[in-house]
Amino acid sequence: MVEKYVSDNKITYPVGAGETCGGSYDFRGIPHAFLIRPSGIVEWDGHPADQELKGKIENLLPFVTMLGSKSENPAALAVARDVESSLIPALQLIQACSFAQAIKACEKVSKKSKASDKEKADAEHIINLVNKHGEELVAQTEKLMEEKDYYAADQLIEKIGKSFKSLPPAEKLKELAKKLKDAPDSKECIEAGKLFHKALACLKAGDKKSAKKSLEQLVKKYPDTIYTERAKAKLSELDN
Repeated sequence: MVEKYVSDNKITYPVGAGETCGGSYDFRGIPHAFLIRPSGIVEWDGHPADQELKGKIENLLPFVTMLGSKSENPAALAVARDVESSLIPALQLIQACSFAQAIKACEKVSKKSKASDKEKADAEHIINLVNKHGEELVAQTEKLMEEKDYYAADQLIEKIGKSFKSLPPAEKLKELAKKLKDAPDSKECIEAGKLFHKALACLKAGDKKSAKKSLEQLVKKYPDTIYTERAKAKLSELDN
C-alpha cells in the first residue's frame, strides 16, 4: 500500500515503510517527515504537508548543491562542510562565484556580538578556503602561460577575474592578462584554441564534417601553436 502511494505520487526522497526507526527519532504519528543535513543533524521534522517544510528545504538547497555540484565554471568552489544556517548566504554567493561578497558575508557573521564559536570557525574556514582557491587558480593560470597555452589562460583569466573582484587574486590576474597580451604569439594561440574548441563542440553535436573543417583550418592557418598538434591528432582519429 505504501509502496503504491510512493510510486503513484513519484516521491523521490527515502520513505521508511515498515522500518523500525520510529523509536530512534522519537515519533509515533504517521506520516512524519525528517529533513536531515548531510552531517546527520535533523534540521526539521513534522508532517510532510506542512508548508514550513518547503521553506526549510529552500534554505538548505544551496549547501546541498555545493556538496554535490559539478560546474563547468573553472572558478567554481565546493564547500564540503556542514555550516551554521547563518552562513548559508555566503554559500549562495560562493555558488554564484561571487567570492569577494562571500568573504564579506562571512566577516559580517563572525563579527556579530552573539556569534557562536561554531559560526566563527565556519566563517574562518570559508574565508581560508576562498583565499586558497584564489591562489590555486592564479598558479594554474601561470602554469598555462608557461606552457604557452594562451587560449586556456585567457579563458581562465576572463572567467575568474570577476569572481575575485577587489581580492588579491584579481590584481595578480590583471598582471597575467597584460603579460598574455604582450606575448608575441598569444593572438595566434588564442584564435587556434577557439577553432579547436569549436571543433570539439561540433563533434559533441555529431557534426563530424564541420569539426574536420575547423581542424583543417586551424592546421593551415596556425601551424605553430600548442593546438596544432592536437588538431592533427584529432583529424587522424576522425580519418580512421
